[in-house]
Amino acid sequence: MAYMMLFSSGIAYTAYSWLAQNATPAQVGTYAFVTPAIATFLGWSVLGEQLVLTQLVGMVVIVAGLLLV
Repeated sequence: MAYMMLFSSGIAYTAYSWLAQNATPAQVGTYAFVTPAIATFLGWSVLGEQLVLTQLVGMVVIVAGLLLV
């Protein structure tokens, strides 16, 4: 738990800081939508978690919305 709190948070804040300096505010605001899609994909690919159709449809909707931004 300590590892997750220290290193994951450090990576996340560093990435957010970089994004805030190198992207438009509209693009920076999309990070909250990307995170669940990435977590779902990593859970499927790394941990072998099952994906159901509604999750896949949700991920497609999220990515399509982000492409519009």
